[in-house]
Amino acid sequence: DTEWLMILVLGVVATFAQIAMTKAYAGLPASVASPLLLVTVLFSALIGWITFSEVPALITVAGAVLVVGGLIGAHRFRR
Repeated sequence: DTEWLMILVLGVVATFAQIAMTKAYAGLPASVASPLLLVTVLFSALIGWITFSEVPALITVAGAVLVVGGLIGAHRFRR
């Protein structure tokens, strides 16, 4: 029965975390929020690799290279 309690607590915490992230992104311009959302995908893959020994798929690595390249290009263009 403790598993159901843990699932319930996890659901409540995840809901509040999502609400907090949504409110945080609502105050940002899209030019700032979009790169942050893309970087979360990179960190998710990195955490999965380090924590669970999940090897990222080739398409994930290719996407990461495109995201990082785009962020670097956008930063250089902004200067």
